Amino acid sequence: MKILSKKHLLCSLACAGSVFAVDSTIRAYTFTTFGETDGDFDEVRNHNHDPSDEQAFQSLELEWQAEWNSYIKTFAALNGLTDDSDSSETELEEAYVTFSKLPFNLEARFGRFFNRLDSYNHLHNHGWDFVDANLGNALLVGEESLGTNGGEITWIGGDVWQKAFNIGFGEVNEHGHEEPGGGGHGHSDSAENAFLSDDVLSLSTLVKWSPNDYNSHQFNLSFVTGANGYEGGDRDTQIITADYSYLLKPGGFSSENQLRLEASVFRRNTEWLGESGQLGDSNQVGFRLAALYQFNPKWKVGFRYGQVDGAKDGFDTVHNEYALEVLERDRYSLVVERNINVSKHLNINLKAQYNHDVIEEDSTHEQNTGWLQTGIHFTY
Repeated sequence: MKILSKKHLLCSLACAGSVFAVDSTIRAYTFTTFGETDGDFDEVRNHNHDPSDEQAFQSLELEWQAEWNSYIKTFAALNGLTDDSDSSETELEEAYVTFSKLPFNLEARFGRFFNRLDSYNHLHNHGWDFVDANLGNALLVGEESLGTNGGEITWIGGDVWQKAFNIGFGEVNEHGHEEPGGGGHGHSDSAENAFLSDDVLSLSTLVKWSPNDYNSHQFNLSFVTGANGYEGGDRDTQIITADYSYLLKPGGFSSENQLRLEASVFRRNTEWLGESGQLGDSNQVGFRLAALYQFNPKWKVGFRYGQVDGAKDGFDTVHNEYALEVLERDRYSLVVERNINVSKHLNINLKAQYNHDVIEEDSTHEQNTGWLQTGIHFTY
């Protein structure tokens, strides 16, 4: 029988510990908003995490991230909020495990996660540049970020030209909020039926070109298809997104000031089903332009313009309604952001934002809204 020396035993224990050691991080984010509008808040609230009233607890997000070793990582995010009826909601937004450094430069992710649809779908509230969600994401993708229970495989490669290709399949997460009396958001029931609601297949590709420490360009093209919310008709929705972003760092890689320019295009095809059984499909296009300038880590300003096509198709004379009705919208936004770094564990974020909305209903309706958002970020 071979007896291990003390040196070999200590080495074996150290190696075993390195395999199972956990490097974990816990984060907490809270956002409270105060707002004023010359119209109805419901008219300009399109996403579940958009501010809902003059004073709203917009979000309480808890995140846990763990790196078990160089191959296995886990992540979970729990989010809570109060809606416009002052009722509270809590939802498990993400909980997944990632396997990295697989053969052929592959990475696999399994569990509950936000899909890599465009540059913003996968972001939680604390990653938003503005107080509210982009119109294209909220009105064409869904009033919550598109998330699925399933799996995906990603290929990653490149150096100066970084590339990634992703394919995923899963079941869309259930809608995580109630709308008392049918209200709460600025859209009709038919608009919600157009959202993906069952098994979906998603494809995305990303190319990032960083020729030097001062400039970088990122291109993203995505496609997702699956069943929508029209019941009894086997109806599908397909979404194509394309976006581009340019980042300028005048002082090089470690520059404190930077300029970011972004452009996104959404195209959605919806197969609808009328109450009397009529069938058809509709196409909608939306786009977004944004410019954000960071003076230093404390101050940032931004401008955003978003537009989404409306749709009124499949009118049913018996029920006096459209099979698909989505209002055309334009939104102009200005934001000023201030970051206050209290300590290595605590950060306070303040945003002041102005929105000008143009909504095409029976006639053109314009609405002005101002927001003040207070965010507290804790990391341990």
